[in-house]
Amino acid sequence: RKYVVPVREFIKRTLTADMERVRNKNTIVAHLIRAHDVSDQLTLDDIVDEWVIFFAAGMETTATTMAGVVWHLVRHPDVYQKVQDEVDRVYGDKEDLEFD
Repeated sequence: RKYVVPVREFIKRTLTADMERVRNKNTIVAHLIRAHDVSDQLTLDDIVDEWVIFFAAGMETTATTMAGVVWHLVRHPDVYQKVQDEVDRVYGDKEDLEFD
């Protein structure tokens, strides 16, 4: 609970600073910002609350998915080997991966 206030304040600062850049994107947060622009019913604090929920929900689902993948790979060494072979083939000996 002690982390909620600093996280909310960080998100609010980030959102306020990036609002113009984010507004024209095709994201859930951008849709909330545009709704805020045309309605006095949706406050900046409401948007921050939604962002916190999306962030927390995304972290939990990603963690659960990754745990399930690892569990299945450990239980099926033949599949694990196929995954390892593909990673080796695609990425080779790269130590750092870059994402575009």
